[in-house]
Amino acid sequence: MKTDYESINFRDIPHITAREAAFKRSERNPSGYTEKKLLEMLKSRNVEEVYEAFGAIGKLKIKKALPFLKNIALYDEDIETQEDAILTIRQIGGRTAIDILRFLKTTEHKEFIEELLTE
Repeated sequence: MKTDYESINFRDIPHITAREAAFKRSERNPSGYTEKKLLEMLKSRNVEEVYEAFGAIGKLKIKKALPFLKNIALYDEDIETQEDAILTIRQIGGRTAIDILRFLKTTEHKEFIEELLTE
């Protein structure tokens, strides 16, 4: 018996990274996390946990996370993680977040933040 298979063009399927999946998962249901747990997740060495925290923290606008996000933006080894921390700071908003973004604009993140502010 011969079976016909539909050809799938895998190039047309958008690729989603584990980071993006973790971010989207927590952003969809941020109420499933406690503030304490999210702050602990920011300190994790597991990148997926950090991104999960980014999504929920940004959605819930947890201001207590701002110092941790600032440290990630300044000292994390991965530039993508640094930039996503900056995006989360921006999403939280408020006076403290603006002050942090102004400070980060004086660092190597100047161009990235200027692009954000012109959007």
